[in-house]
Amino acid sequence: MRETARLLEGLGHRVTEGGPDTEPFRTPMQVIVVAGLGSLPISDESKLDPFNALGLALAKQVSAIDY
Repeated sequence: MRETARLLEGLGHRVTEGGPDTEPFRTPMQVIVVAGLGSLPISDESKLDPFNALGLALAKQVSAIDY
């Protein structure tokens, strides 16, 4: 993307970096991802990497009201 921006600038366009503010969606998205992980059939939790093991542990704490 940055290469394309440089190319456009070279053609005389003014290019600025921007995007929507996604911060308000961070917590709801985390709940959705963790709940989804908790819905998966995992036969051997000891084989999960630390990040996914943490997600699964958090999923067990998410209530239907949280979701």
